[in-house]
Amino acid sequence: MTIPTDELTADISKLSLQHGSQNTVNCKGFVHSNVSHFPSVPCKFFQESREIGTFTRMVSSGKYLFDDKLGLRPLKDDICEYIHNPAKNASKIKTQYLGYDLLNGFEDYIPLSEDELNSMDGILNFIGNWEEKNGKKYGLENKFTIVSNRHHLIDLIMCPFSPEEANLIVTYLDGLLIISSDKSKPKEDSGIRSKDTRVRKLCYTGFELENLVTKGKVDSPGMHTCFYSIVENKLTEDVSLLLQAEMDSYNPKTDNYVELKCSVNFQLKNSNHRRKLLRMWIQTGLVPRTDLLVGFRDPYYNQLDALKPYTRDEIYKKFSTRNLNGNRKYYNFNSTIAV
Repeated sequence: MTIPTDELTADISKLSLQHGSQNTVNCKGFVHSNVSHFPSVPCKFFQESREIGTFTRMVSSGKYLFDDKLGLRPLKDDICEYIHNPAKNASKIKTQYLGYDLLNGFEDYIPLSEDELNSMDGILNFIGNWEEKNGKKYGLENKFTIVSNRHHLIDLIMCPFSPEEANLIVTYLDGLLIISSDKSKPKEDSGIRSKDTRVRKLCYTGFELENLVTKGKVDSPGMHTCFYSIVENKLTEDVSLLLQAEMDSYNPKTDNYVELKCSVNFQLKNSNHRRKLLRMWIQTGLVPRTDLLVGFRDPYYNQLDALKPYTRDEIYKKFSTRNLNGNRKYYNFNSTIAV
């Protein structure tokens, strides 16, 4: 049995959390659907979902350009044609892209800091601009509006499916519930900031894939940019979720955003790979009109072996199958439970 969102909200309200008290709620105690049941049509996260704005952040200056797409990187024309018709354009892709060294530029790459990655300034500035323009507070029609970076919400959703914790702070501010990073419990340096050079190299291949398949943007010294979509999602009739989501690229042929991922070939019997696919499905489900382009790399030389476009439904079918052994420790990486 799956609990509808409004019933879940009502159940949470019965917890009677007292001001100033500390309460631990074990989310694994909530009623959930059968971990081995994979519906042919996956559940949706929201009643409604729509993009209500965009902005480009000038990283060096900290300036925000609202309703501006300077930082949005379109896919190259031949990549768009390949996505539209992979069979017809496979030979071009093989000639121009396959075999590319995805560690090209690694030594010079400087990643964004944790503070820059987790900054909420953009979305809070967006709310301020909206209120100034409309002459009223944002979200007045709701009991409250949850405000978050997309990756914070992904971390929360992934908790039942991962050994990692999500340490976040929730602040109530005049009708807004703002989810932000907990700086008192910083994550260990991981991913692109790991102390392990091998791990940093593996993570870097995703950034270089982006450079390879997208058209160049203005990134001269002092002009580094990031592009964000602001998405309003409806959880119930009176609770909404406002997300700030950094977007990798854009396909002008389909008018869709495209998330770019780099991976070795998917081994579906591998729990880490199923977890990765579930995370991709969640990430693309939080922003409307989003597809995936996966670059598969050689595990030894980090050269690009293949490019494969995916829709969300195709990703869902890869990790949601009864043919795989169940993993009850992590709820079988079941998308319905994630929703």
